[in-house]
Formats: sequence, structure tokens, C-alpha cells
Amino acid sequence: MSSPCGLSSFRPGVLMVSSTSLQRVDDLRVEADQWSRPGRRLRLWVIVESRFMVPADLIDANWPWDGDHIPGLKPGEHRQELTLDRVCQLILAAVEIGQPAAPVLWDTFGARVERQLLDPGRADAAGEVATFEVEVVSDDDMTYRQFKATESLDLEALSNVTGVRR
Repeated sequence: MSSPCGLSSFRPGVLMVSSTSLQRVDDLRVEADQWSRPGRRLRLWVIVESRFMVPADLIDANWPWDGDHIPGLKPGEHRQELTLDRVCQLILAAVEIGQPAAPVLWDTFGARVERQLLDPGRADAAGEVATFEVEVVSDDDMTYRQFKATESLDLEALSNVTGVRR
């Protein structure tokens, strides 16, 4: 089952991303404090095209959580209760009317990716990976130093998307 943002499943070693996500996510990159021994501290960088995000220097820490600032938000919906699918729907609602999604939505997106897609694989990586966090940034806000410290994920190779013919 695919979410509106396109992240459909995560299994250890496999991350599936649909074309919907690839239109909004420019790149997925991974960073490690070191690669040579167990206990790595990993960070997944989700790089989003700048037109889909409010620039970092304009983000207010007290961004309002209401329908005036988050298109498609239903009365009574709380950030803590949103699923990854619902966060993606709200991001797409903003993008579809031509405005960048609220920063709080992208923060929530990162938290949900971590909780719903990465956490289930942590037990299999016990010992090898000490921490794994998600950072969502725009392509304008990622520094060159951060970029150089990361490796791009080749999703096609990880997903093994080659078809089987009978």
C-alpha cells in the first residue's frame, strides 16, 4: 500500500518509493559517524525541492497549527495523532494549491518516517546501528559540507525493482 507521499514500505534493506514521492523528494541521502565498526549513528537526509518547503530563514518556531496555515487540516486534527499517510495528504494539499507545505508538516513527516518506516527494522540492526534519525531539508538549505558527508541512496538498486518474466 502506497502513501500519498509515495513511501510505501520499509523492510530491512528495502525502501520503496513511488513516482509521486520522487516528484517532491529530490534525493535521499544517508550519513554515518563512521562505517567501519558496529554502533553507527545514522541520519537519513530527505532532500525536498525548495519550492515545496518554506525557506529555513523564514520558519517561525511557533508556526500556527490551524486550517488557515495548513490547507486540508480538519477541525480537531492534532499533529501527534497524524499518520504518515495523513501528513503526506496535507503536504500534497499545500503543494497542489501552489504553496510550500508548513514547516511543522515536514517535521512531522520526518518523525513519522522514523517511527513507521525505520523503527520496525531497528531490531534487525541491533548492535550495528546505535541511532537512526531523519532530517528533512530543502535542496537550498542543505550545505555543501552536509552534502559531502552523505551518500545518495540508489533506490532502484535497494528495491530490486527488476521484473520477473514468466
